[in-house]
Amino acid sequence: MRFEISERVTTSRSDKELLAALQAQFQKVAHRVDTDGQRFKASALDASFGSINRKDEALVYVKPIEGGQLLVADVLYRPSMAFWIILLITAFSAIGWLIPIFFYITQKKTVEQAVRTCFERVKNEFTQAGLARSPVPSTSFEDALEQLGRLKDKGLLNDEEFAARKQTLLDAHAQGAQARSPAVIAQHGYVGSEPQSIHGGPHAIDLDLPPGIKGWSWGAFFLNFFWAIPNRTWIGLLTAIPIIGFPMPFVLGFKGREWAWRNRQWDSVEHFNRVQRQWTVAGAVFYVVAISIVIVGKAYPVLESKFNQADEAEHSALKELGGTQPASHIQQEVVASSGTSLESSPMAQTPANNVTGNLDLQTVNMAFAADTVAGKISMGLDMQQQAHILLNGAPIFKRDPAIRRTPVKLFDLSGHRQALLVASVGGRGKCDTLYFFVILSKTQGASWTPEFGSCSGGGQYIQTGDRIDLSIPDNGLILHVRFENDQVTENGHVIAFHPDSDDITPIQ
Repeated sequence: MRFEISERVTTSRSDKELLAALQAQFQKVAHRVDTDGQRFKASALDASFGSINRKDEALVYVKPIEGGQLLVADVLYRPSMAFWIILLITAFSAIGWLIPIFFYITQKKTVEQAVRTCFERVKNEFTQAGLARSPVPSTSFEDALEQLGRLKDKGLLNDEEFAARKQTLLDAHAQGAQARSPAVIAQHGYVGSEPQSIHGGPHAIDLDLPPGIKGWSWGAFFLNFFWAIPNRTWIGLLTAIPIIGFPMPFVLGFKGREWAWRNRQWDSVEHFNRVQRQWTVAGAVFYVVAISIVIVGKAYPVLESKFNQADEAEHSALKELGGTQPASHIQQEVVASSGTSLESSPMAQTPANNVTGNLDLQTVNMAFAADTVAGKISMGLDMQQQAHILLNGAPIFKRDPAIRRTPVKLFDLSGHRQALLVASVGGRGKCDTLYFFVILSKTQGASWTPEFGSCSGGGQYIQTGDRIDLSIPDNGLILHVRFENDQVTENGHVIAFHPDSDDITPIQ
């Protein structure tokens, strides 16, 4: 956006003199000033912590008008690159995106105030300079000299007394003229012998602080390091040093306002307090956002854990998996290592409820053995050194070598029954893995279900009583399989034996 600020100055001085005075004032508040002789451009006016969000340029020139001069500033004010980066970073947060917008809006007033302050200073300076150059009655000085001459002529003063008194009178007159000069007015801020208020700067060191300066500085306390730079309180940079910097936020909180007033030139107490309030707001917003991020960061894992527990307890909630897992992820309950058995109770009376796990696979483990309600399940070799699944030492199925069968999980059912989930891996070309259940009974031995699956290995299971739900990856989707009442369904459809496709041939 663009906006214009102007100030009328009633003076007989030339536009070049006013432009030079303006340039001197803007150099105090601008980061950079470039001139071409007829006008100048001032950039980054009254920069502070929040000015990172804005980019401003003021084109300043003097325009002659009737009865004086017109000071004009054509200001271009727009967001900086940092504004858009911060806005993009905080766009998906709850309130974080308000921070760059807040600073951008409030900093516009800062730029306007900086321009108006420079204009006001030049206007006051030229008005005071005009007053200083106004004719000063000289009759008192001349009368004093004439009186001294008459006293000497009458013999009341000798040569030495006359010379001493004349020198004293000349010195007093010279001091009065110097006090009224524009240079002294600009440097010391007074006309004649009447001092004016000095708003901050190095000259404030020897003066009593005006009302409204002392007090606790939240801006210096919250944003100590960043606050210290634009306020020229270099001791605040000690906050970056370990150990030494630990007490510095508290020191800056107590003394920061006083140091900032003395270390930097301010237009007035109101200007000082306005800038410090902006730092206080910035610090408060920063800490609210930081604390919110910490709270959310600590609460998120707890909420995620509770959500996952509720999801597993209330739904059949089978999480999406992708294929066979590496051996390092195989759980002890899935496929036992050498000399151990599948985790199960051979005489289970009550089935498990809401038990979940992964359908992890590995190569055939010839040392596998498990005690079941129907007897001992194990892996063994026949006369041709081909692997078989054995029940009490006898093979259950023919053609085991053609398709590698791997026990996956033994489930306890009611009525002294169990279901052994078996993966049939390989031997089908592109269809790598199918599954089936071997139903074990203490009285009836072993029976089995048709093969099912999506040709992909891996997945998850959840058992609720006598019902077993499986989730198997299916080309980016999930195939839902349920075993209940010795029957298997895929996505709600009952599957049956297919002699042409099922390769489960029992021992006759």
